[in-house]
Amino acid sequence: MAPLTGLIAITDKFGRSRGMFDKGQTYNAESQYTIELNPAHLLIIGGNYRRNTISGTQLTENGHEDRFGLYLQDDWHFTANLTLNAGIQYGRAQSAESYL
Repeated sequence: MAPLTGLIAITDKFGRSRGMFDKGQTYNAESQYTIELNPAHLLIIGGNYRRNTISGTQLTENGHEDRFGLYLQDDWHFTANLTLNAGIQYGRAQSAESYL
């Protein structure tokens, strides 16, 4: 079992876990950690990295696009039917390289 199993998930473009990834594949790595401040109050911290592979018949070689994001979410459970959540998110995307 990998040492980071349960902490980081790496999936292909279809959301399937395929083990290690090769150059030229689209993949996504996500991590999320939940802190229980009390039974009715959760703080959730997470991040993700995604690489999209771009290929086509008009390209001289494959290109890629990289995306990175971080988020913080605060959940308050008032009753079984009422939860208030608020959060912030930061995202950054590197433009796809062009190989025309």
